[in-house]
Amino acid sequence: MRGRRAGAHKIRRIDTRISNRHVPVLTKTKGTADHRNLVQVGRDLKPCRVSYNLPHFFMSNLRSMTNKFDELEVFLRDNDIDVCAVTESWLTSDTVEYLSVQGYSHFSKCRTRRRGGGVSLIIKDELNPSPVIGIAVPDELEITWVQIRPRRLPREISSIYIAVVYSPPNSGTDEQLIDHIVQSVDNLRSIHPSCGLIVLGDFNQLNTDDICVNCSLRQVVDKPTRLDAILDKILTNLSDYYREVVVTSPLGSSDHNVVTWIPKDVFPRKPNVTRKRILRPIRDSDARCFGRWISDQSWSNVHDAPDTQAKCDEFYSILQQGLETFFPLKTVRVHPRDKPWITPEVKSLINKRQRLFVNGPPSEWRACRNKICRSIRRAKQEFYHDPVAKLKNDDPASWYKHIKLMTSHHRSDESIFVPEVDQSQFDVVAEYINAHFTDVSSGIPPLDPSKLPSRGIPYKPLPRVEPWDVMRELQKVTPGKSSGPDGISARLIKMFATELSSPLSHILNCSYSECIVPIQWKQAIVVSISKRETCQI
Repeated sequence: MRGRRAGAHKIRRIDTRISNRHVPVLTKTKGTADHRNLVQVGRDLKPCRVSYNLPHFFMSNLRSMTNKFDELEVFLRDNDIDVCAVTESWLTSDTVEYLSVQGYSHFSKCRTRRRGGGVSLIIKDELNPSPVIGIAVPDELEITWVQIRPRRLPREISSIYIAVVYSPPNSGTDEQLIDHIVQSVDNLRSIHPSCGLIVLGDFNQLNTDDICVNCSLRQVVDKPTRLDAILDKILTNLSDYYREVVVTSPLGSSDHNVVTWIPKDVFPRKPNVTRKRILRPIRDSDARCFGRWISDQSWSNVHDAPDTQAKCDEFYSILQQGLETFFPLKTVRVHPRDKPWITPEVKSLINKRQRLFVNGPPSEWRACRNKICRSIRRAKQEFYHDPVAKLKNDDPASWYKHIKLMTSHHRSDESIFVPEVDQSQFDVVAEYINAHFTDVSSGIPPLDPSKLPSRGIPYKPLPRVEPWDVMRELQKVTPGKSSGPDGISARLIKMFATELSSPLSHILNCSYSECIVPIQWKQAIVVSISKRETCQI
């Protein structure tokens, strides 16, 4: 018996059928997965190509949309335009409601004090357009904001915000318009960090460089839109997903060309590439054991070595032996989009949680899940307080960059592209970059020391380096700095400055007396930093 939708007290009998068909009984152990119900799915490692529902754009200064509306509607239908941005629509509050296209929504802002001007956005209903709430546009500015959410967008984009702008010539509101756009973009990104932004319209003589720099946007219109000038512009952060703009003849008697902007058909999906990074974890318990070991070192092999280079080799040999014993190297995989506070410990906990979900008891899985949340929250707080907070006064540009990263903005790819070279072979890429920069001075002959002027230099006794002098300098090392080619952590150098000061002071004194610098101290790690989003040699 079971209840019916008509009421809980009404019941009906269900007929049953008895057969001899054998039905296997599947049993499942509590807290584990039943592998008989699982099917192995093969991975296709070939790069696949995906398509998105990015909108097609139309933009033009029509100088009265009323007498060109029929031609505009035909253009939208024939070219499958999704977003139509019109400046100088010359509409009023009474005429806006009479100009509509079936299947499109009309958003506009009209002038109220004088004739002309005005902006309009005509957007397909399937893009789910809606006016942006929370952005107050001053009455003297001609701009309107609309949010769209197409059905399928790239994973990096949550939604798209569009603003159509008209800046009249000699209006006197240029600074106010720039401040409004920059502040509005900051507000939108604070709420939707991964949103797409498109600011388009007729800017006339307005310099849009400040908007592009402050909002991290790019101006994509590279062809004249009125005579020989580029007055109609598109500022966006979605240029990688679109083709080059196409400029065609004006509509009707307008003196501005039509600008169409169409997305690419397909996009090669970026492979999920991970890099291997070799780390040397330093736990407190291992550091205490290392401290007891290094305190018992007499460094007699360093003192007995015949020359400076041999002393330095002995010093690093003993030190590397201790590091390998107490702090063994560990290889971890790093994704290029990992946040800096996602440490190997956090990733290890995530893998443990996944294993517990399949094979472990639910109580341990919940405990591990909660521990991950606390670890990420604590790591993010430490990341801000240690390297970021002090940048607010010392280096505001770096502070703003880190804050954007913490608010889920994607880190820009700072790698340098080398043609015809596998980018995963870092040694080959480094040698190519090194050869590229050394070619600059290849035509300069080497310096001849015999031609240098000789001057009498008064004799001075060699300086004597004492262990306490070395200790004071080692204690000034910043623990958060990365290690050099020797692989010795700056944290260990500062922690055991007293123990390291004795052999280092002996090596320095021998180096001064022999006028020789050890090979280990001539090496350094040089990182090339690109000044563009995509850099190529």
